[in-house]
Amino acid sequence: MEHQPECFCEVCRGDELPTIPEKKVSTIRERISKCKEEAVLIRVTQRLLPSGELIEEKQFVRNLPAKYSEFLTFLGYESDRPKFLAMSDDNMPLLEHFLAQKLPRKPKGLIS
Repeated sequence: MEHQPECFCEVCRGDELPTIPEKKVSTIRERISKCKEEAVLIRVTQRLLPSGELIEEKQFVRNLPAKYSEFLTFLGYESDRPKFLAMSDDNMPLLEHFLAQKLPRKPKGLIS
């Protein structure tokens, strides 16, 4: 609701604080489930707490420029396709090779 300078409502008088829309916080799992076939890269690290508890921390890295099914086909999956794929740092060259095929290339000699 927009208020005019001559408005004397509770908000304009300062008697009532304007309501601030609540931000919906979603988990990584919720965001991934919404994107269906999109491929998303998430970094998962494990940390050992002083108490001996092992926790996983997940951080969104980026959306990939291809469908997840395309990436699985690239890796040779024909059936029994996993819903998610865990890759170690050793597998990153394979991911980079896949991305090099999918990302648009900039013409040489152009300054961006």
